[in-house]
Parts: sequence; structure tokens; C-alpha cells
Amino acid sequence: MVTNDDQWHWQEPGTAWRGVGVYHVTLTVPSREPLLGRLVIPQNDPSQARIERTELGNAVVNELYVMCRHYPAIRIFQFCLMPDHLHFVIQVTRTMQTSIRSVIRGYWQGVKKLGRAYSFGIAPELNSGTRDEGGKRAGEEPELNSGTRDEGGKRAGGEPELNSGTRDEGGKRAGGEPELNLGRMDEGGKRAGEEPELNSGTRDEGEKRAGEEPELNSGTRDEGEKRAGEEPELNSGTRDEGEKRAGEEPELNSGTRDEGGRYYAFPIFTERPFIRPLSRRGQLNAMIRYVQMNPQRLATKRLMPGFFRVQRGIEIAGRSYDGVGNVALLHAARFMPVHVRRTMVEAAKHGYSQPLRDYMNGCVLAARGGCVMVSPFISPDEKLVMNVLLAEKRPFIVLADNGFRDYYKPTHGLFDACAAGRVLILSPWPYDADKRHISRDDCVALNAMAEDIAREH
Repeated sequence: MVTNDDQWHWQEPGTAWRGVGVYHVTLTVPSREPLLGRLVIPQNDPSQARIERTELGNAVVNELYVMCRHYPAIRIFQFCLMPDHLHFVIQVTRTMQTSIRSVIRGYWQGVKKLGRAYSFGIAPELNSGTRDEGGKRAGEEPELNSGTRDEGGKRAGGEPELNSGTRDEGGKRAGGEPELNLGRMDEGGKRAGEEPELNSGTRDEGEKRAGEEPELNSGTRDEGEKRAGEEPELNSGTRDEGEKRAGEEPELNSGTRDEGGRYYAFPIFTERPFIRPLSRRGQLNAMIRYVQMNPQRLATKRLMPGFFRVQRGIEIAGRSYDGVGNVALLHAARFMPVHVRRTMVEAAKHGYSQPLRDYMNGCVLAARGGCVMVSPFISPDEKLVMNVLLAEKRPFIVLADNGFRDYYKPTHGLFDACAAGRVLILSPWPYDADKRHISRDDCVALNAMAEDIAREH
């Protein structure tokens, strides 16, 4: 049986949770509500897209700097706040006594506190206009509706928290608890009214310190199990619209209203941050670029939703596929599969590379002649052909070994080609979150499907 603590040990070989390293972290609002910011697209130009942060979004970013002040060994390389999630890339510059997973868990606990404060802060406001037949506000006690107020506008005899609209010079609600003063930080980055230990970002809900050994915090684990070798955008850590976490209470997934139609204080950051070590050559630059391009990608999807919406039940040659991209490519006049045979590769290894070169050149020439190329593009040589098609802006169809989540987005060059309508990505199988590697049987099946598609059309 796999314990929760064992789930932390999925990191790639050669990385250490306490040692020097670089990590990509994603924090998500599981409900996908845009609570952290709003996408702005000036002149409908995705390259100018930006995110205007909400008060909660600013507070979530400020918590990053609190974390770095508490752990001087951590350096922020890049971060990007999106309407419903946050990406950041950090470097651990020297070995710490505290593991990076404990640091991030502490950050998450601090952010959860901000989320609760936000939730408690907006629930009364959302319910303030809702009255029953007797004119009372929904959910209020009788004494709150007495209509008796003093000269300062407070309800007579009311407790401080009942006068939530009254703020002092510092912007706090009079008498309010610290958590109601979301986003108010002093010069040192602490939240107003909090005790020092509440500003360290290092305690979980059970009041454990982030620096404790793993065995002392055995209930923690990383939720984001990525597939080995996937590109960053395939592992965003976000959930499909219909996906609830197993065992969650209904109210975590039901929106923000109770049965009586009233808004209630609801948890926001229920999902643990996703942590990914970056240890392979080129991963850091690719991830920084990925994080930087997030607003532009979201703007592109908003402006051209048809090419990025997952389409179900596409029937081709007697088989049903799910697809993302330009389905109109299936109506092209000519198709040709791309399948580099093992015999060509083996011959090239022994110095006879002419058949392989001729075949790859033939694929490119066919694409230039108007053929839509079809392939899973699995082998390195097939990927070279795909890169030429991308560079020359030729249309093609990709067969994927796994299905699509509702928030799926293609990787790197495929994303731009998809936005331009030059790519269709098809998968014959539903999405499987546990799938790690493509098997030989999958390769054989996908290549056979590519030939079926080319023959059918």
C-alpha cells in the first residue's frame, strides 16, 4: 500500500528535496473561478495580453515574497499570476535544513488562510441585498435587523464584527479579526494584526512547522503526478470542469450558494500546489518561457475558442476520436502517413542512411505538394519531420497516446499552429491521469490508425 508520504518521492533521479535545485510550482483555484485576476486583451492582440490582479491575487503574490524573506536560500526566477492559478519557478541556491516540499506546503497554508479571509469577507456582502418577506437579510439574526443605529451608523448594541462597513484609518474593519483585513501588510510583509508565527508561512493546518522531518508530517503529499517526459502545459495541475476530488465534501465543489440561495464562506485553495523539479538540460529556459507566455496563450484561446475546445466523438474509418484543433483538415484532398520504419533506422546506424533520408525528404515534399501528413510522430526522425512541417507552416494531423482534459492545451509550437488552424490532434482513447509512458502496443496501434485515416480519405 502506498502511503501519503510515499507520494512525495516521485521526483526525477538526481534531484533532492533539500539540496540545490530548480522547481516549477503551480497553485490552482480548483473551481476555476477567476478569483485572482482578470484577463485584459488590448485591441484583441494576444501578444499584449495582461492580467489585472484582484485584491486576493495581490495577496497571493505578496505571500511569495514573505516565503522568500523567511527562506533567503530561495530565489524567484519567474512567476505569472493567472485568473485561476499561479505559476512560479524558484531556485534553491544552497542546501536547506527544511525541505522544499515543506516550504511550499507552508506557502500553501498561508495562501489558504488568505483564501478563507477572502471568503469570509465577501459572503456578508453577497448576502446583503437578499431579504426575506419580513425585510430581514437572509441568514441574519433578529437583533441584526432591528433598524436601530447610533449616530455613527452602527447597530445599537451590535458587536464590532456586525459593523463590518466601518474601517479605521489603516483600512481595517473596526473590531474585525485579522483575517478580515486581507492583503494589509506592514513594511516587513506581515499581515496586519497577525502574530509573528502566523506570518512565517511555515505551519500547516495541524500547526506543524514546515521544517519538521517528513516522518513528523506524514499526512502531506504532492497531488500533481505528471507523466514522465511531458511538456509543461500538459501538466498544469488543473482539473477538468466536472472533476471533484474523491472523498471531498459536496460544498467544496458546489459553487458558492447554500440550499436557501445564500452565499456562504467557502474554501478556495483546497488543492495542494503541484511541485516539479527541473533537472534536465533546457528545462529551465523552456519553463520560464512557458510561464511568461501564459497570458498570451489564454488570450489566444479566448479569441479563437473553436480550435482549442475538446471535440468528442469524431468518427473516422469506423473509430471514434476526441480531437483538439481544426477538424476541417479531415476534408483535405490528400493524406499521407509518416512512419519511419525500424529497418531504415538500423540501416542508418550501420552507415546506410540513404533510404531514411529519402523517406524523410519524401514526406516533406509531399506536404509541400498539398498532402496533409498524419502520424503520432513518436520516433526522433518522425519528430524531425514534424518540426519541418511546423517551421514551413504545413498542415498535419497528430495522433496522441492519451486523451484530453477539458482544459487541455497543445504544447509550444503545436499551440501556435493550432491557433492558426494548421493542426488537428486526435486521440482514440479517453484521458488517463495515471498514464506515464507510451507502450510499444500503443505505438503500433497509433501508426495503424494513421494509415487508416490516410486510406479513408
